[in-house]
Amino acid sequence: MSKVAKETLETLETLVAFLRREGLTRPDSVDLLHAAKGLRKAVATMRREATKQCNGILRYDAKAGRFRASWTDADQRKSDRAMERAAQRAREALELVFWCEKERARYRFAFRRDARGAMVEIFPSRVPDSAPLVTF
Repeated sequence: MSKVAKETLETLETLVAFLRREGLTRPDSVDLLHAAKGLRKAVATMRREATKQCNGILRYDAKAGRFRASWTDADQRKSDRAMERAAQRAREALELVFWCEKERARYRFAFRRDARGAMVEIFPSRVPDSAPLVTF
């Protein structure tokens, strides 16, 4: 089994376990699989961009005669656009899972930009300062 398939399966298992634990109605299995794939891709993109922001991009410095990590304003704009697109894809994937408006109103989604933790977190909407119910 490839790494992508394993990560998709883990995402799918996490989603199904969350839906069972919360007692939510499950969407169509095809929608759930598409949601898991989309969410996995979005989280991977967000994590990759967050890591780039922390580490910078290696560029050759002719004066020093070696490669150095740097981060420019153009890099920041490009990374911000990529993060926004990934967050939108994650939002669309979560809308496939939470297809019912009543169920969607019970939760809020947070998209993080820090490479050290979870990129997507699902919180209960009625409890303001609670721990996330599930993270990806």
